[in-house]
Amino acid sequence: MEVVVDGMLGKLARWLRLVGVRALYYSGADDREIETLLEQKPGLLFLTRDKALQRHLSRRGFKALLVPEGREEDVLAHVFQRLGVEPIFRPERALCSICGSPLARASREDVAGLVPARVLDAYSEFYVCTGCGQVYWLGTHIREIEKTLEKVRCIVYGKALC
Repeated sequence: MEVVVDGMLGKLARWLRLVGVRALYYSGADDREIETLLEQKPGLLFLTRDKALQRHLSRRGFKALLVPEGREEDVLAHVFQRLGVEPIFRPERALCSICGSPLARASREDVAGLVPARVLDAYSEFYVCTGCGQVYWLGTHIREIEKTLEKVRCIVYGKALC
């Protein structure tokens, strides 16, 4: 799945990439550039908070989803539901949060010298972005990602207590 994310929704683009959605993010693009991109790649969904732009694009026949304001987990639940995306983090499916390229599993030897020694000693599972070379590991930040996604799952699946 591939979507285009408005410049004001950078954090949403990172979350989408974490769950495996290819999110094209153009922070400096103006409305005309977005429209040109959508013309060149028919079928792409554009995510925005700009009501006027969403209306304009919809009238022109483009797919555009208005992203609501609100708590992060409510926004994520709204978007994930509309996209039909499971709110689950799987490192083998995740994309680079920086550039959106696929990640490749890497050994400790592969990332030696690319991460701090304490990280190399503490963790055994590493991933390297095939596009920009960013190294990822399943560190303590994964707990925060999982906590947020659990709240999203509660909203999506209607659980009363989260």
